[in-house]
Amino acid sequence: MVPEHVFAATATQAGLRHRYVLRTGAASMLSHAWRMAMVCFLTIGIAGPAHAFEWECAVTVLWVTQYRTQVGSEAACRSEVETANSQILGGSSVIATPLSCKYYPLSHFTLCGVLYYFPGGSPGVLGAAGYRVPSHNIIKLSPANSSVEPGKTVNLLARVFDDQNNQPVPNVGVIIEVTVGENSGGHMHDVNRPKGIVSPSAGSTGPDGSGLALSFTAPVSAGDHTITARCADDSCGEATASVWVGIQGLVPLYETHLYKLVGSDDAHPDNHYLTIAATGSVVWLAELYRARFPNDPPLHLNDASLERGGLFDIKYPARAQWWTPPHVEHQRGTVIDVRANDAPGAIPAGQHEAFVEITDQIRADAELHSPGTANQHFHVRLKGVAE
Repeated sequence: MVPEHVFAATATQAGLRHRYVLRTGAASMLSHAWRMAMVCFLTIGIAGPAHAFEWECAVTVLWVTQYRTQVGSEAACRSEVETANSQILGGSSVIATPLSCKYYPLSHFTLCGVLYYFPGGSPGVLGAAGYRVPSHNIIKLSPANSSVEPGKTVNLLARVFDDQNNQPVPNVGVIIEVTVGENSGGHMHDVNRPKGIVSPSAGSTGPDGSGLALSFTAPVSAGDHTITARCADDSCGEATASVWVGIQGLVPLYETHLYKLVGSDDAHPDNHYLTIAATGSVVWLAELYRARFPNDPPLHLNDASLERGGLFDIKYPARAQWWTPPHVEHQRGTVIDVRANDAPGAIPAGQHEAFVEITDQIRADAELHSPGTANQHFHVRLKGVAE
């Protein structure tokens, strides 16, 4: 079936209802205009040029067209129209209604006028035979870029505008989705990676078009999140906003003759990030230790924080899952581990007490973790307090 005539249906907002103008341009289509007015429940009457009608409507008209088919009855034409449109419209909420069908026996064809509409809401984009009808709506999500610490919340707003006059459009259904970027936030592994939660995940722009207010709660792990907003009826494209999740102001610690950096792996290749103040404390600590024990090897510094802080997860035989918190702290760039076991470069057992005294000098705090195991180390709070 091929559309023979397409007639414009234009709309302006009128509260929860809409006003439409159908300009038929042909007396033969007056019956279609009249039947559409019946569908819309209230006929206002003729206004303007001949064959132009206005009415208030509780539906959203998308498209009006006329089909010419080779079937031999009105009922068969209706059936063919409904079958074709079921295939065209799929599972969308667009409704196709044959308004009138007339069989012309001498010419052996049938004409059917068809109305495409939404039962409510804002204008859509699907039209007859899969053609698109411009909606003139665009969706915006603000702020476009924001940052938030792990586990904290940031607010956003989704609004829909008529791009013809930049006016907000009320009562538009909005759907929100969240994705998290691969290998972001210092984690080079992504299986079962947690992502932030947006609330609500769907809603309306409201009766005044003020928009759908959203809150995004970040996961405990750092990373790049993208929030996507779209209209529920697919009438206004998409809008995206980027949310940077992490701790601001962390800097890498660089190896010197006073200390060596250890403990990085493929999953977390950059494991020595600290605040600027904490890096100064590390240098001070290492200098005092070297002054007291000039013949000892350099301090071997294990995990500090990842490049954006947040959850520092470790996977090993006794802990088979990523994204769990085996580390105590190590999330804000103020804690570092110092090797104190039997491995090369470890602080000798005879110097443990002296090391704690040195950390006291710089107003830091050192605790011996995992004593008596291969993982024995000093957990040093460089600010002297827990994160």
